[in-house]
Amino acid sequence: MNPIQEAIAEIESRDPGEQFSYQQIAKKYGVNRVTLMRRHKHETEDYSVRNQSLHLEREAELF
Repeated sequence: MNPIQEAIAEIESRDPGEQFSYQQIAKKYGVNRVTLMRRHKHETEDYSVRNQSLHLEREAELF
């Protein structure tokens, strides 16, 4: 798992409504705060996912 995925996993492991700081988590994992925030809010996705010919769900259906 890469650092940004680990940071997102930490955010998502928190209880709903629990306060956290993107800045502190980004610093802990050595990732960019804005990138972390955008990935967590699903505003952007990893280049490897975006550049795939088929989405992972469709690929799984074919195999």
